[in-house]
Amino acid sequence: MVLATICAPGRALGAEIDLAQWLTDAAAPALQAAAATNDPALAARESLNRGLSGAFSQLQRIGPTWLQNVRLDVSFDPIFQPSYAISTTQPLFRAARRDASIDLHGGIVHDATGRTGGNFGLRYRGQLEGWQVMVGLEGAVEDRWLQDLERYTIGAELGLGSLEVRASLFDDVLRNPASSQIADRRLDGYDLEVNAQIPHLSWAWLKVHRFWQIEASGEAEITRDRLSLQLAPLGALEIEAGTEAQTELRSWFAQLRWRITLGG
Repeated sequence: MVLATICAPGRALGAEIDLAQWLTDAAAPALQAAAATNDPALAARESLNRGLSGAFSQLQRIGPTWLQNVRLDVSFDPIFQPSYAISTTQPLFRAARRDASIDLHGGIVHDATGRTGGNFGLRYRGQLEGWQVMVGLEGAVEDRWLQDLERYTIGAELGLGSLEVRASLFDDVLRNPASSQIADRRLDGYDLEVNAQIPHLSWAWLKVHRFWQIEASGEAEITRDRLSLQLAPLGALEIEAGTEAQTELRSWFAQLRWRITLGG
């Protein structure tokens, strides 16, 4: 009992320090952002955005272990309309030798531009005849209220060593379809992505992406494709070059990326 009495003030002091640091981290950048324009509303919005982020980080520190695998992003736009995204990946099964696992993943997103949705999926990782195998299934629902439609999506992914394939099909359901043909249509688009490692070159990948959609309000087709070669000979340095097209317009591109890891 004496030990508990002695330790309690220390814990309280630590909580006060954490609270003070949280308030400082939230308020200081907000005041700096508002100083240039002398806008109290901007300061309030920045304080709110940073305060919510800091509060969730503190909650993760003291909460259960599974909460550490949750990502929460909340923000408010200039007229204080909220946007948020919640995502998580939680382990359901781990083999004794740690060579096989099943994870549950999902998320919810809402933004003020007219989209609210959620997704849910399962992913298996393991070994088969010496190959690293990954298999996943996912379903999603979106409410695009500004477009007056709901989108239902089902997707799958497969990873087999140096080959990765992801595909999804979606159906857009209009609340007020222009015709019975549009209302009865069961497939409005697909999204297909294939990534293949070039043999004997572990740092070189060939990437192919194809997207096709029929507009929900009519029969016009939208297509996008992308073909590129990605090279990472130095690990942190990535070079990607290729071609991409949307409908009938084609262009060429080259990208240079340098990945930096922050923190310990």
